[in-house]
Formats: sequence, structure tokens, C-alpha cells
Amino acid sequence: MKRRNLLLEAGILILVFILALIFFEFAMNNGKSSTTADMKEASYPLVSFETYGYQINLLYGYADIKNGKEIADTVTPTTDGKLSIRLDEYTLKIKSLEYELDSLDEKETLDNGKASVSGDVYKVSLDKTAIGVGEKLLKISLKTNKDTIYYYTKVVLANANQLKACVEYLGNFHQNAMDKVENTGVGKALEPDETGDNTDFSHTNIHATYDQVTYGDLNPVGIGKEEFQITSWGSEIVHSKFVYYFRAKGNINVTDRYLASEDYKIRYAPGGNVYLLDYDRYINQVLNPNEKVITNKGINLGITNDDPKYIVNKDNNIVAFIQTGDLFEYNQKEGTVSRVFSFSNIENTSIRNIIDMHKINIVNMENNGNISFTVSGYMSRGDHEGKCGVSVYYYYAKKNYIEEKAFFESKLSYKKTIDKYSNLMYFNKDKNEVYFFDGKTFYRKSKDNPDEVVKDNLSFDKFVASETGRYVAYPIDEHMLDIRITDLKTGKSKEVKGNADTKRYQKMRLLGFMGDDLICGIVFTDDNSEKVDNKYMNMLSIISPSGKYYKDYETDKNVLISNVVFKDKMLVINRVKESKLKYTKISDDYITQNEDNSYSKVSLETYTSDLKETEKRLVFAGGIDNEKANYLNPSIGISQKVETGEFKED
Repeated sequence: MKRRNLLLEAGILILVFILALIFFEFAMNNGKSSTTADMKEASYPLVSFETYGYQINLLYGYADIKNGKEIADTVTPTTDGKLSIRLDEYTLKIKSLEYELDSLDEKETLDNGKASVSGDVYKVSLDKTAIGVGEKLLKISLKTNKDTIYYYTKVVLANANQLKACVEYLGNFHQNAMDKVENTGVGKALEPDETGDNTDFSHTNIHATYDQVTYGDLNPVGIGKEEFQITSWGSEIVHSKFVYYFRAKGNINVTDRYLASEDYKIRYAPGGNVYLLDYDRYINQVLNPNEKVITNKGINLGITNDDPKYIVNKDNNIVAFIQTGDLFEYNQKEGTVSRVFSFSNIENTSIRNIIDMHKINIVNMENNGNISFTVSGYMSRGDHEGKCGVSVYYYYAKKNYIEEKAFFESKLSYKKTIDKYSNLMYFNKDKNEVYFFDGKTFYRKSKDNPDEVVKDNLSFDKFVASETGRYVAYPIDEHMLDIRITDLKTGKSKEVKGNADTKRYQKMRLLGFMGDDLICGIVFTDDNSEKVDNKYMNMLSIISPSGKYYKDYETDKNVLISNVVFKDKMLVINRVKESKLKYTKISDDYITQNEDNSYSKVSLETYTSDLKETEKRLVFAGGIDNEKANYLNPSIGISQKVETGEFKED
């Protein structure tokens, strides 16, 4: 009996030990599932061109062939057709670098070949005659041990004296402004006047003072390499852009980290002098949860040119927000800051971190902090590295990991992908369903029905979605007389009948959403046939998500609506006046979005300090008692199935 009790006690001790090991492993991994991992590091090489001691026109690789003219947003000048190409930061083995010189419309191949290698530099010799006059498209195909990667830039023949003078002027101005070097031409080039804002470092231009352009007392120090881009090249006028990281004096922290971009317009004079015609600099503070970001007031965002988009849970103790292309979540109750999603690595100073070619949309937040969000544009790392498209993710706050639910690839450039597709996918967590519109068909994907067609025979002018993707609208029939609005979160739909004048038929044009409200253009016609030849609209209707007509916008006599532009929280209405079938543009009109933030006790506040001038923070109405916050870095789930597809273009 005694021996039996000893064995029982030993068994209990072993069980307790095993459970303790399991608990320890769970705690060390922040409760993450064993089927999670960190996002894959980037493997594609960065391509740039050496000229007069500078590396210019940093290019990012694509996994497949794109429309080169759309992708190429840099111009690489060459004086003799020769290019020195450098590859940086890659893990792949390079087999060869091949090139192809095409006409801008890509209808004619003018030159092609394989680069020679000299140390770390690849040498390309283009046929100078083939380049000729004007811009040509250069496609670089990098063959590796894994894939072929494609890079695009435009090339142009340039005068050697101009190229050297312009590159050196831009490089010197950028560095001398950071170093506050006197008598180097920075102050002389500026045009300070009353239009320049000398109270906000987030945006500085040519009309600001010398002290403002040279960062006041911030004493910036550059971090790593800068991205030096030439975006247009003429015989006199040149446009250029610098993107870079720097550290500078802080108020809360000893130093703060920033991401800055500078836009230049310069003129090269025949005598060899270079003149600054325009200059704009934008600064956004990079939030590092390892440093102090929480104060008794709220979340310190520092100097930032962009107003961050944010969402608050119902209990007003969790806020998710976007800053410098990263998604964060602060949980006041738990005292944690999570860097939910980011393509950059906050621990290093790689120039790759500068890539700003994506957009994050916060779709929905649950009261427990779970977030549904989308990432659209260029995927600089991870499973879709080198592709453009839209991913749908879901963040499990308690378990501290994210799952990718769907990815749809786009053949367009990253800019057009963001503009056209960023809100065309939606994940319904309660029903575990993914909705998406591929350009022709509106689908619902679920476990039981992976390819259910909700509505087909659509097009981009017959389907619109709100910014979050939650609300969608499309015509019920091909005549565009009536429409259907669907709330993808609840699954409820509402049919909206045309709000027609009894004496006139009308066709409805789906223009988009302002907030959650649908904006429709109304075109009056003489009969109810399918033909709508009039490109102008007679009025606008604003329709609530419940399908009720909220407001009609009607024009004066003989005034028609030619177009609408969605800008921030405002609708810009372009108008024309008709007289004897002639249409003359008149002044725009505006409609402002109404927002209901009555439940939210978190707000964006602007304040000032002597050192950093204008700063921003997210303020909690009751303040924050505990300024200490634990930093969480979520992993990505790797076991679940990811729905995939491709957006279709006509």
C-alpha cells in the first residue's frame, strides 16, 4: 500500500512537471500556436545604378512580367548608353542579369543582351542609337537559383555635364540641410515668404525659413542609405526624390526615429549652374513600441504629416491605428502595444524598410481587440514577395497572431492596385466567409461552398464598395434602374428603387461610398431603354446603408454634374453649365462627410513643443494611469488554407 502511494505521488509529480513545461513553453511563446511563424524575410535583390559616386534609382523586383510603363516610375540618365548596376541585400544566388530595351509602349524591342560582371557591379552597354531621343523602357531580368525577377526603369540620354551637376547639387543640398552647413547654397536657394509654415516640421517647403529647412534644433543624423530617385529628366528641368531614415532629438525619448521624403524640382542652366525651383519635405515619426510611446495623456505619435486612421472598440480601452505603413494596437487594460502588421524590420536600418508601396485598411475591430484588415499594393516580403495584390488578414488579439484568409493577385502597378482593388475583399469572422469582387463576378467563399456566385456579369463601373469593404452596391439588373446594397458583416441586403421624378425616367450610376453612405449619380432620360448617352448627371443621391435616401443634391437650372472626386472626408463635385448644347466648366461644389463618433472616447489631438513644434497624439478621455506597456510582436498562422485568385481586367 505504501509502495503504491509512493508511485502515485511520483506520478503526480511527473504530471505536474510536464504541465509546468507546457505552461512555460506557452508563456515563452506568448500563447502562440505551434503552427505560427514570423513573416519570411525578403530575398529579392535591390537594384540601383551608380553614377558620379551616388547610387540612384533603387528598384524593387517583381515576381512576374508587368506593364513596364506603369511600373517604371524612375528615369535613369546615361551619357553613353553604359550603365553600372549594383545588387544589394539578397539571399538568392544570381545566375545572370539580362536586359531588354523597349519602346515605351513595349511594342518594339530596340536592344537586348546579358550584363558582364565586374566585382560587385553588373555592366550593361545599351546601343546609344537605340535609345535615341526621349525615354525608353529598360526591363532587367535577374535569373536566380529560385526564380526570374523583373525590374523596370526608363532610360534617357543625358548631357554629361548636366548629369554630374544635377546629381551633385541634389546630393549636396540634401546632406547640407541635414548637417546645417552654412554658406553652401541651401539658404540662398530658398524663397521664404508668408506662405511657408515654420511651425510644423511634418511638411516644409521652399517658402520656409533656413532654420526650418535645416530642422531647427532637432540635429538629425541619417540612418543607413537614402533612396535617391530621379523621377523625370529634361534638358533643363529635372525632378528628383529622396527617401531616408534619420534620428533626431526627442522630448520623451532621447532620440526619435523618422521616415522622410523630399521632392525636388531643379533647373540646369546652359552655363552649368543649377537652380532650385521647388522643394517639399514630408516627415513622419516611426513608432517603436520598444521605446516610450505611452504617456498619461495617450499614445504619442510625434511629428507626423498624415492623420493616422484609427478605430476604437466599444469599451473604449483598445485602439488600433496606422502609422508609417504599420498597423498597431494598444490595449489599455492589458498594458500592451502590438505591432500587428509591418513589412519593415524595426530592429535594423535596411534601406528595404523604406519601401512604401502598400496600404493597410482596418476593416473591423471586435470588442476583445480582434481585427480584420486588408493589405494592398506591392508585397515586399512574405509568401507573396514581389507580387501586387490584396491580402485579407485577421488578428487574434488574445493569442497574439494573425492569419491570412485570402490573397488576390493583380497585374496592375502597386498604385493602381491600391486605388482599384484595396476595398474589394472582405472577411466575415462570424460566418468564416470571404467575399471578393474580381472585376467581373462577386463571390462568396466558405467551407461548404467555396465558389458561390453572388452576382455575375458585373464590371468596375457596376460595383462599388465602402473603404472598409463592409458595404457593397451593385445593380439588380442590366438597366441600372434599381440597385442592391449589402452589409457583408450582417449579410443583410436592401433593394433600392430609383427615386425618380414621375415625369422622367432615370438611370443610376454607382459612384462610390463616402464613409458608409452610397453616392449615386442620377441621369434623367426620355424613356426607360438601356441607352444612356448623356455623360453628365442631373443630380446626386446619398443613400444610407439601410437603403434609405438620406439626401439629394440637385443643381441649378442648366447646371450638370460632370464628375465627382472622393477626397478625404469630402466629396468634390465637378460641374458644367449647358447653353445650346455647349458645356462650360464652372466652380466645384462640395459635400462634407458626417461622422458619428459619439461613442468614442479616443480622439486625435494636436499639440506643440519648443523642440519638435507641432506633434500629434491619440488621447484617451480619462487619461492613462499606467504609462508602461509591454511590446508584442505577433506571428503569422501557417496551417490554415489561404483562398487565392486573380483580379480580372477587361
